[in-house]
Amino acid sequence: MATRISALVGIWLIVSLFCNDTTNYGTIHFGINIRLDRIAYAAIIIQFLSNYRLSGRKVRWILEEKLMVAFFLILLVSCFLGGGAYAKYNRYLGKLFSFSFVPATIFMIARRLDFDPSSQRVLWKMLLIISSYLGITGLFEHWHVNALIFPKYILNPNFGLHPDRVRGPFVQAAVMGGVLTLLAFWILWYHFSVRKSSLTWVVLPPLLASIYFTNTRGVWVGFAASAMVMACFPNVLRRWIVWGGILLIVVYFSGAASKFSAYKASLFKQREAQIDDRLNIYYASWRMFCERPLVGFGYGNYEKLSDGYFAELPGVEMRGMGEGQHHTILGLMCETGLAGTIPFCAIYFLFFRTCYRLYLNSQGLDEQRRSFGVTLLAILGGNVVSMQFSDFGFYHFINDLTFWLTGLLYSMAETLPNQASALNHEFQEELAPTELPRLEDHANA
Repeated sequence: MATRISALVGIWLIVSLFCNDTTNYGTIHFGINIRLDRIAYAAIIIQFLSNYRLSGRKVRWILEEKLMVAFFLILLVSCFLGGGAYAKYNRYLGKLFSFSFVPATIFMIARRLDFDPSSQRVLWKMLLIISSYLGITGLFEHWHVNALIFPKYILNPNFGLHPDRVRGPFVQAAVMGGVLTLLAFWILWYHFSVRKSSLTWVVLPPLLASIYFTNTRGVWVGFAASAMVMACFPNVLRRWIVWGGILLIVVYFSGAASKFSAYKASLFKQREAQIDDRLNIYYASWRMFCERPLVGFGYGNYEKLSDGYFAELPGVEMRGMGEGQHHTILGLMCETGLAGTIPFCAIYFLFFRTCYRLYLNSQGLDEQRRSFGVTLLAILGGNVVSMQFSDFGFYHFINDLTFWLTGLLYSMAETLPNQASALNHEFQEELAPTELPRLEDHANA
């Protein structure tokens, strides 16, 4: 079951590169919008439910899953009561489902799978295909090899954001960089912890180059945050990350990189207007939250209501009105109040805790699980840092892949031998009785 569903998830992710809420490619209007990515997602659900029912297994819901359901329902009620549900083209309803419902179901499915070597290899192949396409496309964009760029909407400056940067099929540089970062760390984990492959060194250079060519500070800071996590914890990638950091320092002082140089105006000293945008947006969001701290103004209402909350800040140019939200947590705070923000933050906190406990409790027992815990800790850390500069409500691909990989990590944690439970008996207390023999069999093996 795990291998087949991993293949379907990989196909769904590939299709989602081109058929999504941004492009609406291949949409069939039949009462509701039917797209290839939604058909692929439905195939995953149907395949899982049919196999899960026949298996006779029962896995009890954990706190994380209950919080995901609560988060979705809070957003849904907030969106309807605040009026955001009636926005043109179902903009915020689509965002709501892609931000909360879809990642939650993907996590629940992944957690209930046995992530065996076969399913790992299938997922690796699918993510390698995605990585190859995105990395090469990024290089073609940067060097304007327009004839080889597919699909052609990437070249349309009136479509999406950041037409002067590498943005890929997401037509947004920040999303492109976030996806590339996530893929880079997962591919490195697989190479050093599961199975070495020369393809890694073919795919990785264009991937890393495209991250640089996004020319987006939030992407660079998010990547640095993930790398720092990997450098702080003993793991198979630590030595490579440290050497990579030394190489970056050499590049910085050599002046070879125009956007990252000790002798030129680096990217961090440019685009001061965008910094003013975000400071004003953060302040307006905070003022909105302070006015309605419990339930907010309704999911999807920031852009409609925020103009009246912008105010002068000392030394900051008044900008950013009408741009939309640029902070995931503050966006939730002003739109849904504490009611929606607390469940979301709690989910990520529990994710971090599980990663750390898997790292601690698999030490000396299962190096693959241990390194996976550190890698996911790094990916989640990079996401949280990126959330301070972007609205992850629109970052569907990153959310889906993050929750899928985290669900697989939970599956690994729950199948650790009993004497080294990654959650110090908490998982065992929440598992249904039918799950315990699976743990015991694993220990006996």
